Parts: sequence; structure tokens; C-alpha cells
Amino acid sequence: MMSDAVERSVRQLLLEQPNLAFFYILYVEYTTGSMGDSAFHSLVTDAQSCRATIQQLCAEQKAKWEEEVAEIQALPPDEEPYDPFLPDGCSVSLCIMLSDQQHYVRIESQRWYNNGQSLHRAEKPDIFDVAYYRDKVGRGDYHNYNKIQV
Repeated sequence: MMSDAVERSVRQLLLEQPNLAFFYILYVEYTTGSMGDSAFHSLVTDAQSCRATIQQLCAEQKAKWEEEVAEIQALPPDEEPYDPFLPDGCSVSLCIMLSDQQHYVRIESQRWYNNGQSLHRAEKPDIFDVAYYRDKVGRGDYHNYNKIQV
């Protein structure tokens, strides 16, 4: 389910840019042991800005991670947190607008770690190949994806 912050941001973006063809939703990732969590960060409307934002977020997350790990390591062993909540990169979802401009499809998500490297399976295009995913949507091939009314 889409968070209220994401929904409000998407609605505002579409009011400002009613003919938008696609956009990206960026989330900041956190890890706690074997579990994780994410928090909405921003919307970006072009691939170049998205790449720059990803690299900036990863650098910020890496610096925070190093700082927090150093603080944890400085604690006496009996005061160390059992399951620390640490910054862990970001994830990005590509969203394609449908022709009615009232719905969009969240097609694909891709994850980047603090080192700026992506965890991307090579068997399919990455999220910056908008033409590939736009073609899939144009053929109606989004039955496994989220279709959300704005």
C-alpha cells in the first residue's frame, strides 16, 4: 500500500506536471539485523536527476552508517543495541503514467547499497530503460504490477 506522504507527493507532482509520462519514487532504506524498513524520500521526474539523487543518498547513508557503527562500537559490550537500525542505501521505483493521466503503474524497483552499487538482476533492463517499461505498459503487460489511481 502506498503511504500518505507518497500519495500526496504524487498528486502534487501531477498537478504541477499534468502531462508527465513517468517518474521515480525514491526511498531511504534502513536495516535492523535480518529485517529492514524504508522511508519515502522524494519523487524525481528524469533519469539523470534520479541517478544523481541516488548517488547523493548513498553517500549520505554511508556516512551516517559509518558514524553510527563507530558510536555503537564505542559502547561497552553490555550497552550495545541488539538489533541496531542502520542506514542502508536506497531503493527506487519507476512509475509509468497510463494514457488516461489518472493512473500510474509502479513497474519496477531497484535497490542501491551505501557504496552506490545497485543490486540489479542482469536478466532484465534496469529502471532507467524507460522505453522498455513504457512499451510493456503500452501492451497492457502490467498484471503483476501495482496500478494506482491518483
